[in-house]
Amino acid sequence: MGLSYQPKAITLSFKEGKPVTYKAQQVTYPTIKSKDLLAYAANAANVPLANIKCCVQGLIEAINYFVLNGHAVQLEGLGSFSPRINSKTTQNPDEVGAEPSRQCHSPTWRHRQDEGSAQTEGQQPPRLRVFVIPR
Repeated sequence: MGLSYQPKAITLSFKEGKPVTYKAQQVTYPTIKSKDLLAYAANAANVPLANIKCCVQGLIEAINYFVLNGHAVQLEGLGSFSPRINSKTTQNPDEVGAEPSRQCHSPTWRHRQDEGSAQTEGQQPPRLRVFVIPR
């Protein structure tokens, strides 16, 4: 199974005679929800869904731990996660501040959490910026 595409006509208006040429346009489908992806993984691995959810949540917590402590994390075949900040310029060094850059929400699932990984009430789950590294 590969990526699907269809031919798309484009007009090259910068060329004399404005010729029509064709290029491949990717056919896209609806986004797969995490619930469906985890169910597929559980079925493919012949592992209970609850175990898959716990493993993925543990992986997310580990990535968050290292990224929020300034490390980049690379998962072969999956992607790379890096800490990034945005900062505005200022005339006074005492006014320098930073905020996290554009981020993706980390998914959260209901499952049994160890005491060390439980979030305090009202605290948002950490967020990451995700960079996918193609093979």
